[in-house]
Amino acid sequence: MHPAPSPERDEILVVASETARSRSLAASLRRMGFRVSTTREAPAAVPGCPVLLSCGSEASLDSIDRVAAALGGEQPLIVVDLQAEWLGAAIERGADEVVARGAGAAELAARIRCATDRYGSQSRSQLSRGELEALLQITEAATSHLELEELLRVVVARIAEVVPSDRCSAILLDDADYATVMASHDVPHLRRLRIEVDRYPEVRAAVQSLAPVVIDDLHTHPLMENVRPLVSTLPVSSLVVAPLVAQGDAYGALFLRLARNRAFGEHEKAFVRAAASAVANSVRNAKLHTSVRQKRDELEAAYHQRYEELAGLNEQLREINRLKDDLLAMCSHDLRAPLNTLLGHARLLLGAELPAAQLRSVQAVERQGLRLLQLVQQILERGRHRAVTREIEPVDLAAIARALADDAVGERGIRVRAVGDAAVTAEVDASALRQVLENLVANAIAHSPEGAEVEIDVRLAGAADQVRIEVLDRGPGIPEDELPLVFERYRKSGESRGLGLGLAICREIVEQHGGSIWAAAREGGGTRFVFTLPLRREGREGLRLLGICADPDLGDQLVRSVEGRGALVVARSLREGLQQAALLLPEAIFVEAGIDGAAAALRSEAGLGEVPLLFLGEAPDDSFRSLELPLDPAAVRAALGAFPANEA
Repeated sequence: MHPAPSPERDEILVVASETARSRSLAASLRRMGFRVSTTREAPAAVPGCPVLLSCGSEASLDSIDRVAAALGGEQPLIVVDLQAEWLGAAIERGADEVVARGAGAAELAARIRCATDRYGSQSRSQLSRGELEALLQITEAATSHLELEELLRVVVARIAEVVPSDRCSAILLDDADYATVMASHDVPHLRRLRIEVDRYPEVRAAVQSLAPVVIDDLHTHPLMENVRPLVSTLPVSSLVVAPLVAQGDAYGALFLRLARNRAFGEHEKAFVRAAASAVANSVRNAKLHTSVRQKRDELEAAYHQRYEELAGLNEQLREINRLKDDLLAMCSHDLRAPLNTLLGHARLLLGAELPAAQLRSVQAVERQGLRLLQLVQQILERGRHRAVTREIEPVDLAAIARALADDAVGERGIRVRAVGDAAVTAEVDASALRQVLENLVANAIAHSPEGAEVEIDVRLAGAADQVRIEVLDRGPGIPEDELPLVFERYRKSGESRGLGLGLAICREIVEQHGGSIWAAAREGGGTRFVFTLPLRREGREGLRLLGICADPDLGDQLVRSVEGRGALVVARSLREGLQQAALLLPEAIFVEAGIDGAAAALRSEAGLGEVPLLFLGEAPDDSFRSLELPLDPAAVRAALGAFPANEA
């Protein structure tokens, strides 16, 4: 808020040669409550009415002489818009108060009030030659490149030469509660004495009001009431505190005190105010520079500290990485040796004549041993920060599901069963997809009750361009709010003793194949883990193929024969084949020759009338192509070569 003018002194005259500046000053003064008149020329004397003169250039300093002469000492003269180096010259030419260029409204109001109060019923007094010389020296120091402390020593020394005082100090504010005495003429070697502002009410009053505080009698003045017990024994009679105001803010104050029984004179007070005006902007700039420098030093110190911390952490990481490499090397050696021994004995057993059930168990042991060797190699590659290479090729995912079900050992009477389509071929990494199914099945077995059944359901989905695989159990299920979280790393449920990585690895592999994976509650109790994959990799070519084979061995031959030529789905019956054909819209259909009525049924279906039929064995008539049994992969591929492959 602007200080309100007194009712007796609410008129002011603005003298400015520039119309725009005259209007700007008048508007500011009116907002403060003054009644404003403006003129471009030296005014006639009107006793008591303050005059505000704008001097925006060095040439305009001459106007101070003319205006001062016209006023004849009857009115206070406040000169504004001065550069710092002109302040002393303005005082010398007759200004009562000077305001630097860029000063705020609060500072302007404070200067007007000081000039008006001083002029109440007195005539204007001129500064002596010695005072003017000291003020010029202060102005020169303020515009020089002196450090702040050295500048303030010069200021207090020059003031003490002009104004007889027991103490002349320069005080800078630190914050609302503390300040620092930067220089004092009676203690030449003083270095930054910190004080509490509340113990100096005269300083607080000056910086808050942005106006000088003059106390003629320290022992009776009401401002000193709260600290009078502290100062009653001090040899101090009167005080002058002139705030250092720049850009409308107080940055400190000049503090003078007298011990002898007399007050400061008007000449002395005017000189102290002029000195404060001359040095205020320099103090502001120096404090800003100091603040920036301190912030820079703090940032540099923080940077060096963080650099040292990071260097230490990097050293720890290098040591951990070395230990990890040593551990991987030992694990790979210690795991490979027993695995190779296990595989060697399994192969010996495969060469012996074993009952069928035992032979299947030995074959399962060999498959799982090879799988473990492959996983060990992948662990080593990951540990060496190498990307695990995905070998993408056409793979029958239904066959992988069946093999996994055959290999599963019936722990606690739990049985694993593969259901769904007989054959679904997709372009995937066989090892990675087997790992996904192994993790999901192992998870299902771990949470299934004794004697339960785990199902692996593999089917075509979508517009026959995706495969959908579900692993279903009859376990206790997963709370609905936890279903979206089960694929997070290191998340375990119930009494699981694993690391919580299995499902996270499943999600990573499925997403790398362009698919999606999720968990859902199973109707009737239990959990369904579901994932979908595209049948073909983007940008690869292939045919949509359908096989209808009641003989499982013949279906397996067909899968191997068309490998690399397209996505094949194998149906086990004509009815299933017709359903798959409507979903898949195949570009060629293989039909086992022994299935009665297959040709007529397929030809009668909408959209299948022109689809080529290739019979596995003898065709029903010469209009269809026959492929001799056992199937020759070269002959199958040659037959498919007549059909153009579509872009996936």
